[in-house]
Amino acid sequence: MATQALKNFDAYEARHRAELEPEHNGKVALMHDEEVVGIYGDCESAFAAGMERYRRGEFSFQEIGAEPVFVSALSLQPSALWADAPRRQQFVQYLSHQLEN
Repeated sequence: MATQALKNFDAYEARHRAELEPEHNGKVALMHDEEVVGIYGDCESAFAAGMERYRRGEFSFQEIGAEPVFVSALSLQPSALWADAPRRQQFVQYLSHQLEN
């Protein structure tokens, strides 16, 4: 059985990428049930909105215009997060805090 993140990624690639990239390149799409439910300026905002609206594992996010790196139920981008060590550490601390609450 495919996870929400895998289903969302497949839907993003098949149905959403081409329509979103021209206008929203570099932004982040929040996805739920294979649909784009919001566009955000950064991963942190998309994650916060997903946690507010859904339970853990019921959403994912995709940086528009970037190739994904899968981490558990979240889809994260190397260009947005992993290449920038201080930002990565800040985001991991943010995620840890959010998941504890």
